[in-house]
Amino acid sequence: MDHQTTKAAVFKAKEMAATAKVEAGEFATSAAGRALDLAKSTATGAKTVSDRVVATAKKVDENHQEIAAKTDTVSMGLGIAAGVAVAGAKLTAIPLVVAASPAIGGAAAVVGVVAGSAHFYSKWKTKKAKSQTADGEQPKVKE
Repeated sequence: MDHQTTKAAVFKAKEMAATAKVEAGEFATSAAGRALDLAKSTATGAKTVSDRVVATAKKVDENHQEIAAKTDTVSMGLGIAAGVAVAGAKLTAIPLVVAASPAIGGAAAVVGVVAGSAHFYSKWKTKKAKSQTADGEQPKVKE
């Protein structure tokens, strides 16, 4: 290879490197812009979800006695259904009853935990409200 060809090859390599550097910079700028847009969009979505969770929690807190009563009723109904299903599974060999029995029992257990939690939370809230009233504080009014 002669000196002119080598110089031409080096020049071409430098030219290609400069072009690649410019293109990489443009790509990086574009990627950074997209990442920023994605971050903003994610933050907005997270705030929306957070606001909804807070609003729902406030609504549950305001209606704690009603929720406790309803979950207790559902829990009792499922408990009775689970008992009937277990008794039916022992008395008969009907595959549907035998298969449904553990599922109903599992659902009754889960709803029982939810109902128990709602019941004790409601008792705590009621006791706290009575305590605040006895201490001379004004109970919080629903907004």
